[in-house]
Amino acid sequence: MNQVGNPEKDHPAYTQEKGLLALYEIVKAVNSTLDLDEVLNLIIKETTKLFHADAGSVMLLNENSVLTIKSAQGLPGEIIKNTRVRLGEGIAGWVAKTGETLLLDGKVTDPRFKNLVDRKEEILSSICTPLKCKGKIIGVLMLRRTHFKSYTEEQRNLFSLIADQAAIAIENASLYEAEKKRSYELRRLNEILRLEKLKIETILSSMADGVVVTTPGGEIIHINRSTERMLNVNGKDIVGKHFDHLFTEECCFDEIKYTVIETDGRYKSDFSRKTDDGEMHFRLIGTVMKGKGDKPDGLVMVIQNITEMKRIDKMKSEFVSMVSHELRTPLTSVVGFAELMMNREFNPERRKRYLNIIIKDSERLMRLIDDLLDLSKLEAGKFYFKPTPFKIDEIISQVMESLKGQAPEHNLLLEITEEIPILSLDRDMFTNLISNLLSNAVKYSPDSGDIKVTLQSNEKEVSVCVSDHGIGIEAEKIPRIFDKFYRVDSSLNRKTGGTGLGLATVKYIVEEFGGKIWVESELGKGSSFIFTLPLED
Repeated sequence: MNQVGNPEKDHPAYTQEKGLLALYEIVKAVNSTLDLDEVLNLIIKETTKLFHADAGSVMLLNENSVLTIKSAQGLPGEIIKNTRVRLGEGIAGWVAKTGETLLLDGKVTDPRFKNLVDRKEEILSSICTPLKCKGKIIGVLMLRRTHFKSYTEEQRNLFSLIADQAAIAIENASLYEAEKKRSYELRRLNEILRLEKLKIETILSSMADGVVVTTPGGEIIHINRSTERMLNVNGKDIVGKHFDHLFTEECCFDEIKYTVIETDGRYKSDFSRKTDDGEMHFRLIGTVMKGKGDKPDGLVMVIQNITEMKRIDKMKSEFVSMVSHELRTPLTSVVGFAELMMNREFNPERRKRYLNIIIKDSERLMRLIDDLLDLSKLEAGKFYFKPTPFKIDEIISQVMESLKGQAPEHNLLLEITEEIPILSLDRDMFTNLISNLLSNAVKYSPDSGDIKVTLQSNEKEVSVCVSDHGIGIEAEKIPRIFDKFYRVDSSLNRKTGGTGLGLATVKYIVEEFGGKIWVESELGKGSSFIFTLPLED
């Protein structure tokens, strides 16, 4: 920093030119930076040096119109920290209120100044001037000296000129600081908004339900990944287009808008679409996205995949239908023959025949109940498997032998290609598994024919294949073959009966054994049910 001149006019060397040169140097110094603290420190440093002051301060008005010291020289830290001067109080308050520059000599006792602070040190001369910018007082600049000579009128005028330039520098630095703060807050707000947007997008992207957001006019502004997957569309191709472009036939935007905005209601509609995986069912729920003043900012549509719910509803209907039929038929027989025997006398042979019918239909009821209970326990994980080591080919032979009496027209064959290792499984569940598969093969082979069980093994697993030459299964029905209550051919079902629980139970048992099961079939040529069981390491 260049050394500024000496404004003392008590010797012949002082000239107005030197005073202006000093003013120029100070103005250049305070305008060399836009940092407010640096500007304030430079102002008080250079003015105290130029005017040979023992102490000085820059005081600025805060938002409550109170003067506080922002920079000082020669003042104790406690005074800098604790000084608070209201407008009109003390010398600084009077100058800030009136806008006049004061030149004072000696101790001040002027009644114009209220609440003067009693200074312990003797003050020879002091000078105080307002800091004005664009006609507005923003603070005061004050100097004092306890030695040398009193300040002159010319020094007061120079001091006022310096204060005016200093006020401009302070205002510029303050505006710069405010702009920096505003810029920081704006960046911070933008970052918060970016993070909020990212959070919302993450939530929407991770939602299982589809979400479509539109403007009040129907222009799509956002769709999430679930919507893309559900409706087999690309979001980049859809955003910007009208909602009705996405839902050509199923839903009408105007109808949704009328429901959620005009009637303040909630729109709900179900629709279906053909996909590669078959027919999919969806539910669209529309709500309004309100902005300021309750004006709609747009509409939000939530799309739910209700295919599984529809399937379950259908299963419930099938279950009710099946139970009403499968339970009512044997019950009707049992009740009818029991009443007949109670009301009439029959010879022993006829009585025995009727009792056999009652026992047979009662056993059918018990099997149905057992099937329902077993499957319910398997699904709930409440069935406790008790593994014991045994040869599965022996169990298969026993089941086939017991089935021969029930299906004499079928030829039951067991083919073993190599030695089958002993497995540790729940014997009763394995027997149930084989019985269901063989009974199913007999039931769906109405024209007799061979039913063969083939056993194979390798280092990792044992494979069991139960094949028949029956009616077969249509390709589109194979994916549902292991569903509860699902039965393939209704015309044959009416003749054979059944609950549709056998194959569902089989699947649960195989999976509980740690294996896999699938079916290979050709319509009119038969089916092969294959399952694998892992070998213990």
